[in-house]
Amino acid sequence: MVKCRICNDTYKYIDKTTGIEVDCQCVLGNNSIGSGTIDNKHVAVKNEAIISGLIPKERIEDEFDIAFTKNRFRESLIRNRLKIHKIEDYTKVLNSIMGSLILGNKPTSSYLISAPNSFGKTTFVNTCIKICILNGWKVAPYISLMEMSELHDIHMHFINGVHIDSNITEDKYELYEEKVLNMFRSYNISFRDFINAEILFISLTSIQYAQYELPILGYILSERARRCRPTVVTSETSIKAYYDINDRTNMDNQKFDLKINEKYRYFWSEHLISDDFSSSYDRLKVVRCYVGSNKSVAGYESEY
Repeated sequence: MVKCRICNDTYKYIDKTTGIEVDCQCVLGNNSIGSGTIDNKHVAVKNEAIISGLIPKERIEDEFDIAFTKNRFRESLIRNRLKIHKIEDYTKVLNSIMGSLILGNKPTSSYLISAPNSFGKTTFVNTCIKICILNGWKVAPYISLMEMSELHDIHMHFINGVHIDSNITEDKYELYEEKVLNMFRSYNISFRDFINAEILFISLTSIQYAQYELPILGYILSERARRCRPTVVTSETSIKAYYDINDRTNMDNQKFDLKINEKYRYFWSEHLISDDFSSSYDRLKVVRCYVGSNKSVAGYESEY
């Protein structure tokens, strides 16, 4: 029998926010997430997700439903003569990932899920995290690669005892270090916990931060692949946009930088799966959907 991971079958736990001993929600029924009734299992899972900082309380009821997403944009799409392209592939892959998790199996590949804002990516991730908790798996919060880059900097600072950026003075670095650590204390989790999670969900933010996010993404994929653990990356930006990038590492300099362009091209050539039949943990299988004209746009279908 799997014990409740919140109260360890004591029916009470200390609320980390208030420091007060409170009744565990598992006391409402069977005290084991693994063997209680379905309703009580889900109550205990939600409770653990909130207490552990895995899912914000405001998003705890998230359940992925592609029909809701389609209906949300239906009138706008019709009015503007637009359609959602590749939504069937997008739905199929996301449902397949959730299906594997429900059966207690990890996906056999890592994924890059690209879709516009409000297309259910965060809802999908929160749904998956709750399934993983129900499975008894170690999981990590859904954060951005920019946040991971910051946490990695602190991690390396502790290992090496040196600053990552030599331009930052000791006083400024201590302030920066404290700010980042405070952010992750709320998760009660370390950098290594993200690397060792059974399945990791993480997001790309924007092309502007590619110089920070892509190196840490490559490191994460490599480290986790050796442990045979899948990584699911979400993005609102098409990969093709990285290929066409200007030098956004310096936003005051609008001059096109070929070296930056080629660097990103090389990164994606090394970290994407080129066909639908391969599976890999250190390369990403791309699934995407996008909003476009009802008429096909020349060259658009070749975009990742």
